[in-house]
Amino acid sequence: MEKKKILCLPGWNENCSVFNGIKRMLNDYFDFIYVEFPGFSNNKPPEKEYFPLDYANYVYEKTNDNYDLILAHSYGGKVALEMYFNYKKTPLILLSPSIIRPKKIVKTRIKIIKYKILKKLNLLNNKKEYGSTDYVNAKGVMKKIFINAINTYYDNNLSKIFDKVLLIYGKKDRQTPNKEGKKIKSLIKNSELAIINGDHYVLYKDSYTVSKLIYRFLRDEK
Repeated sequence: MEKKKILCLPGWNENCSVFNGIKRMLNDYFDFIYVEFPGFSNNKPPEKEYFPLDYANYVYEKTNDNYDLILAHSYGGKVALEMYFNYKKTPLILLSPSIIRPKKIVKTRIKIIKYKILKKLNLLNNKKEYGSTDYVNAKGVMKKIFINAINTYYDNNLSKIFDKVLLIYGKKDRQTPNKEGKKIKSLIKNSELAIINGDHYVLYKDSYTVSKLIYRFLRDEK
């Protein structure tokens, strides 16, 4: 029987090596397709500021229709949804996806207010104190791409997904808390949610458990 082709989309500033653990465990059952994102890891950045849709366009140019489902981590989940809505409807496996607007906790709101006041008074001496690590480390056009990323969400579109979706979250994930996964599950009719031990990087820190979940999810698809 022909193997299903899994298209892998990494998270912010990751390369596709983060999928290697899963690939080693499931390579006998599925073919894995890697596409590196421009500007991520050591890859040359794009010449213009990209939105998730631009990355989806880039990936589709590399793969066309030559994949059967998408496996995405974190930011890659945004690109996966753009591909789903704009190109090809396929099952989705989303690990700690950053695809809905997070609720700002009180501490974060206070930090934002403080930042705006200091900036207005021209008293902002240390911007790093108020920016995320990913934003601070981003260089050149990647800073704008990061801002585009964090301002792109799909809350109003998730109910339009009718293919099978597997959501995997870590119990201790602080970047995309598993309560977001519960909300996403409620919005996608044909979805499953698995919450496992670990943080935002269960993808490669516990590739064994993740691989078992993926295999169980896909065995009826083969």
